Amino acid sequence: MLFGSVAAMPALAAEGEPSASVPTATTEPTVTPNNSGSAYIIAQTVTDAAGGEITTIDRDSRFNLILRVADYGAYNNFIPADQISARINSSAFTFTGNAEVGQLYEETDANGAGYYSYVLLFRDVIYNGGGNSVPINLSYLNSTMAMQQLSVTLGQCVDEDPDTPNLMIRASSYGNEAVVAGTPFTLTLTLYATGGQENLNDVVISLTLPDGITMTSGSLSSYLGTMAPKSTRDVSFSLTPSAGFTGGVANITVNSVGTGADTNKAVTGMSTTISVPVSQPDRFELGQLELSDSITLGDSASVTLNFVNKGRDDPF
Repeated sequence: MLFGSVAAMPALAAEGEPSASVPTATTEPTVTPNNSGSAYIIAQTVTDAAGGEITTIDRDSRFNLILRVADYGAYNNFIPADQISARINSSAFTFTGNAEVGQLYEETDANGAGYYSYVLLFRDVIYNGGGNSVPINLSYLNSTMAMQQLSVTLGQCVDEDPDTPNLMIRASSYGNEAVVAGTPFTLTLTLYATGGQENLNDVVISLTLPDGITMTSGSLSSYLGTMAPKSTRDVSFSLTPSAGFTGGVANITVNSVGTGADTNKAVTGMSTTISVPVSQPDRFELGQLELSDSITLGDSASVTLNFVNKGRDDPF
């Protein structure tokens, strides 16, 4: 398990030094809100009330959802833990109130950018069925910062078995770290056909890409053919974020369709959003040196050299 028992608020691993003392309302500096940071989910785990990990979530069952979040926006704007609010926004899950927010830890990514790492604990969530994607609204109290929309897919969810199987994304992967802007990456998805009494024919999985994300090669859809009930199929898409991508997180929508082999019933799978963090590295470029063809000894001449900042931060 990732974070230990959740009978109480889970303890955070010592991934970095705790943040400096949180500024109070009277000591917080007056700054213009910085919306350049985004938040995304680093890790997730699902437990029972006693803190033990569970592998299956049946309809009407209760569970605890624990998420570790990397939050650049909260770090850039000096947001303390008690002003971070997270709510589940889905009819497939029932959760009343806000998540419990763990201690903020200051971290630094591979490009030297700072962010807060913290845990969100959604305690006693009820699974209603009808999907396995958990959309989360992350907002900041007493701040003009824009609300962040996160999403996590729970492959442990098991809906009731209909006669005709349904389709859902059971797992997704884009690598172990944030994707670098301008660098291709592979998005791998595991499509699951739920239980039923017939196969699904003509199964197709497709992507809807946000601005700044394009196909490296191949097509936005993949034909998988026939899937038996309770079977899985892996499919991969090669994608590239533009070198100038500044969104922080790319929200990629996954859809799937199929047809019942015996009933000819059209099946539209559960739409799922995959959030892929995109890192914009600091890049600095020197142009071509331009000078006169000849310079007479003792005379002055102009030399031109262009400096181009292609990164997201001001150079020092």
